[in-house]
Amino acid sequence: MTKDPNYFADRNPFQLAKPPAWWLRGVYRFDPDLVLIPSRRQPLFVVARRRRLSRAIGAIVDRKLGLADPGNTLHSVMCDAYECVYVTTVMCTGAWTTGNLHVFLDELRRRDTWQDGGPLDEQAQRKALFEGGSALAKRIDAQDEADRARLNRQVRDDLYHATGDAWRSRQARVGERVLNAGRPTTRIRRIATPKPLPVRPLIGV
Repeated sequence: MTKDPNYFADRNPFQLAKPPAWWLRGVYRFDPDLVLIPSRRQPLFVVARRRRLSRAIGAIVDRKLGLADPGNTLHSVMCDAYECVYVTTVMCTGAWTTGNLHVFLDELRRRDTWQDGGPLDEQAQRKALFEGGSALAKRIDAQDEADRARLNRQVRDDLYHATGDAWRSRQARVGERVLNAGRPTTRIRRIATPKPLPVRPLIGV
């Protein structure tokens, strides 16, 4: 293996310190197609992947939009120059450690679209068209449906409670409901009873 095959120094206008060789080797062992490039626009590193199946979509979109970029500083354009596809960006504010390497690789693993059915090559695309979508697209659709159902339940519950409170308030205002605020009293109330009249002896009997 050549020295740091997954790092391109590029222009590095912000003079970013190169990640240590052991950190780059960890990324290489995870995926030999991943590369790090110092950004031309911000003080951070661009994470890209060597292009195998298609052109860089971002660069194509940028060119179609005709954005003014005389210095070719857009991340997608820079990645396209290295025959790569833009993935994300990474910035290390402290030291390069094994901890942040594991966090970085875990995030890449979570974003891996090839874990659902492998790479979407020409054969996989034909299969996806025949089956109504790729495994990744079906998983995303299922997640969207679950999120939509959860949102609908939340809206329904909120409306149920709001309309119930409004109905009870209306009943109280028109006298159809008696509101009993506070706890019931525990004091025993005694009913007053009249005392019996005194018995007087009859006179003259």
